[in-house]
Formats: sequence, structure tokens, C-alpha cells
Amino acid sequence: MSGTAIECASSAQVTLEVRDEPRHEWPYARINGAWLTFGFDNDLGRAAKIAIDGMVDLMGRKHGLAADDALALASVVVDLRVTQVVNESLGVHAVLRDDAWR
Repeated sequence: MSGTAIECASSAQVTLEVRDEPRHEWPYARINGAWLTFGFDNDLGRAAKIAIDGMVDLMGRKHGLAADDALALASVVVDLRVTQVVNESLGVHAVLRDDAWR
């Protein structure tokens, strides 16, 4: 909140795959139980729109949904979370949990 942060050491196991599928315009990630898409901009609303657009695209690719259907479903099952608010770069990530499909 004040522009300072607590840095700490951590460790993680990361698996990377090189794929030939079409490129995504913004980053996305697979975590245990969910897909994440990210948006960054100096405007929080624009960052959210980028994350949402990425999720709609991902839902189309992974689940075969048309963009309007993916957006309607995302409005109900996707959560938006603020990722960062520092360095004049605001970030939002969209979360689509696996159990949204059950």
C-alpha cells in the first residue's frame, strides 16, 4: 500500500512446454485446479479487460466455446483478482476453476 514490499526467498517446481498451437496475446497459466489469464496496464479497468479477453480466448480454445458464449459463461464462473498495484503497472488475473465445468 505504501509502495514498499517484503521480499522473501521461495522455491517452486515449474514445468514448461513448447507448443505449436496458435500464440496467445497475453500470458496464461495452468495451476492446480484452475486456469489463469493475466492483464497488465496503467489503468486497472484496461488490465481487467485484457485478462477477461484472454480468458474468453482460452475458453474458446480449450472448450470450443464461441466468444459470446464464453463471455456469458465467464460472467458467472470466472473470478477477477488484482495481481499488482506497483510501479505504475496494474495487474489483474482471471481465474477459471476446473470445478466450474461440473
